[in-house]
Amino acid sequence: MIELRASREEWVRRAGPFYVLLVAAGLQTRLPLATGLSSSDDDGPRGALYLPLIGLGLGTLAAFIAAICSELGLGAMVGAVVVSAAVVLAGGGWAEAALASWAGQGLVRWRQAVGAEDGDGSDQLLTTVVIATLAILARVACIASISTASQTSILIGSLVLSRWTFGLRYRLQRRKSEKEVGTSWSGWLWDVLAGVTTSIVVGACLGAGGIVLMALALLAMWLHGRHSSSVAPARAVSIASLVELVALLL
Repeated sequence: MIELRASREEWVRRAGPFYVLLVAAGLQTRLPLATGLSSSDDDGPRGALYLPLIGLGLGTLAAFIAAICSELGLGAMVGAVVVSAAVVLAGGGWAEAALASWAGQGLVRWRQAVGAEDGDGSDQLLTTVVIATLAILARVACIASISTASQTSILIGSLVLSRWTFGLRYRLQRRKSEKEVGTSWSGWLWDVLAGVTTSIVVGACLGAGGIVLMALALLAMWLHGRHSSSVAPARAVSIASLVELVALLL
């Protein structure tokens, strides 16, 4: 039996070239893989290359569940709820949790800015719950609007695109650090290959609109990260979440 709780060095030895795939899975899923894994600062940018593959897996799962719901004759809204629940559970609710946390922190900063007294935390908790609920409901509404014939391609394309977008945060951080200490041409090559592969999948699933959305996501991430060492996690999640919702409506 494989021991899941092991050191990073042990996981590198066991997984070999697939180690960074485990890192990507750890970033974006709740799969019981390497639960004790402690990633180094270098693992995030390397694992980010595999995030579109994680999105492909989540999208395929969502499309499969959507097909089952359609076969069972469930209504569009009921099917959208089931598919959304599957995506949230399998993906760990990364977008909803991060958006909710950001909203809660924003409320605290606002209270400090206006000089309000600190509460008992109930208002921050309420804000967090409301934002998380609204994020889930937004996904449900978008999925419910997709026609049965387009569900597979749109679900896969949107999840691949959102995960690639989130991974840009790590890749841009790597590019900026390499610019300061010396650029690695192999890193650029892998970025280009990952981008081209993702664009092919996104273009096949979402059409020209998906390619345009992909370009806008890259521009948004670059603009947010050019004046700092990296894009803030909350901003990265917000951009990726917005991209996913727009992609669902294409």
